[in-house]
Amino acid sequence: MGSGMCKNVAEKANLSHPLVIYDILEETTREIHERLGSQRTIVARSIGEATSKADIIFFSVPNDEAVRAVMDQILKAGVEGKVVVNCSTVHPDTSTQEAEAVAAAGGSFVACPVFGSAKMADAGQIIAVLASDDIEAVDKITPLCKGVIARDVIDVSGRGGAAQGPLLKIIGNMFALNIVTALAEGYVLAERAGLGPEQFHQFVQTLFPGPCASYSQLMLSGSYHRSEKPQGPALLARKDAGYAQRLAHEAGVRLRTVEVAQHYVEAVLQHQGDGAELAGVYGAARLEAGLPYEN
Repeated sequence: MGSGMCKNVAEKANLSHPLVIYDILEETTREIHERLGSQRTIVARSIGEATSKADIIFFSVPNDEAVRAVMDQILKAGVEGKVVVNCSTVHPDTSTQEAEAVAAAGGSFVACPVFGSAKMADAGQIIAVLASDDIEAVDKITPLCKGVIARDVIDVSGRGGAAQGPLLKIIGNMFALNIVTALAEGYVLAERAGLGPEQFHQFVQTLFPGPCASYSQLMLSGSYHRSEKPQGPALLARKDAGYAQRLAHEAGVRLRTVEVAQHYVEAVLQHQGDGAELAGVYGAARLEAGLPYEN
């Protein structure tokens, strides 16, 4: 669970005990603890210690390999009677494996991937997707989601179990990829055809407020090539696009728009490295049009 989500749980949830926090980066844990205070938080020294002290365990990591490593530590600490909630974006098969492992150890598992940026998480404006075979577990964590870490939840529990959560998240992330790609090509065409970028941004803000306008601002401002900490990492976008293509292949579907987005994302990573911003797709589209990567 990120710092913004921790803040919202500690401040908005009616907890009977302080929130137990742990991050692999000790400075991050210390920063959260200092920000929220000792009355609201307890610092754990390991994943195992955090698990042993909590009844409900939320965690979020970048990829499936990290999920498996974290789950090993959680299961080793014991989850009988506990609820384990994974907010990471993973392949649906990974969620299924997690659910089976937690159930075998006497606990309950809920997949809870989220839609939204770090800024949205700080403001409690993300959207949480809940998926599990254990409806009681979903009911138990919903009050910690809606109105606390998220402005709303989408419950897809039932058919398909925990796998439905990451499935919806991956399909949903396709929209972000396609939005960024369409904006990037729109900006490049506008510039090449003689329409000012400010005018194009005004069009986006007026007709497509929300995520479209946010990505448009990243492009217009030049943040896509200047930001040291990307709001939407291109590396994670590549991972999610790969998952989408695997799922599409298994379902006998071709994702043509994702193919185009993947082309640009690879160009961004080659130009900017692993720390690149997804909005850098604009820079990649500029290069193909004979313009500099930086606007």
